[in-house]
Amino acid sequence: MRLYVPATTADLLPADAPIDAAAGATPSLRRLASAVTPRLRAALPDEDDEGLELSAFLTAADLSVLEIAATGAPPRRVVLAVEADAGTVRDGEVPAGLADLPSIVGVVDLAWRDVVAIHLDDDAPATAALVRRAVDEEAALEELGEVDLQWFDPSELGDLRVLLSDS
Repeated sequence: MRLYVPATTADLLPADAPIDAAAGATPSLRRLASAVTPRLRAALPDEDDEGLELSAFLTAADLSVLEIAATGAPPRRVVLAVEADAGTVRDGEVPAGLADLPSIVGVVDLAWRDVVAIHLDDDAPATAALVRRAVDEEAALEELGEVDLQWFDPSELGDLRVLLSDS
């Protein structure tokens, strides 16, 4: 099952998160996840599979903004695309305010070896300003939906850590 997991740049930096995706034997991130669900299909009956995936991805990107606000992490959204079995999802741990989102599947215990792609905002000051505004402004959050996140292969995690630690 493809899951989209909201994260922050701080989640990419811990030394205990293995750089070699195959080496990641233990969960290193516990977070709410989004996916194409039957509820999402029912909510968007005219969307094809690609549109549904985009909707689930964008939900995770929005949840990344909430993580940034809650943790004070740098204002760059991060979404981790993960291949995991349904058994890694814990349904009962969804916060009440987010349970109505049709793509939310529950909390996932993420192992780095399951990450198939890392999506990250660019480091442009305008993007960072928009992320900061999106914490409090619905219009800014909607505008962020039009900003593409960069794609990185999990094998590039080491390079990303260097890039992020320098910024």
